[in-house]
Amino acid sequence: MIRLPPEAVPPGAVSDAALAAGEVLAVPVPQGTVISRTVLVGDGLLTGAPAGSAAVPLRPADPAAAALLSPGVLVDVVVAPAEGFDGAREPAVLAAGVPVLWVSGSGSSSSPWPGSAAGEPQEQLVVVAAPGADAPGLAVASVRGQVYLVPSSR
Repeated sequence: MIRLPPEAVPPGAVSDAALAAGEVLAVPVPQGTVISRTVLVGDGLLTGAPAGSAAVPLRPADPAAAALLSPGVLVDVVVAPAEGFDGAREPAVLAAGVPVLWVSGSGSSSSPWPGSAAGEPQEQLVVVAAPGADAPGLAVASVRGQVYLVPSSR
């Protein structure tokens, strides 16, 4: 940890290394970057999101495409329902233009999501910031069908 003049320290910067010890980075950061709570997995991850937002973990159907995502990218969350007795059903957009907060295995922060067992095989996981009203539907989306994350400019 280096010392900076007070006027050079951005708001929200971690000022005591002990406060960041053991935390997981949500995004890759280059050496020498000032660390703030917004780049750590936890409560600060939703900083800047609208009030009432929820961090929702999603298990995408296409892990290779999900690996191309990074925090800050806006995505539409689309579910392609499994075929029923009446044939294929139309895909549905469950949320539009939600920002990606965290992607498992991204960059130098390939630690598992907090609370998951160490050494256990990890499925691809993408965490998005969704409006609170959309969170329940997104949380169970993978039960309804295949979940796809489509980059969006919304």
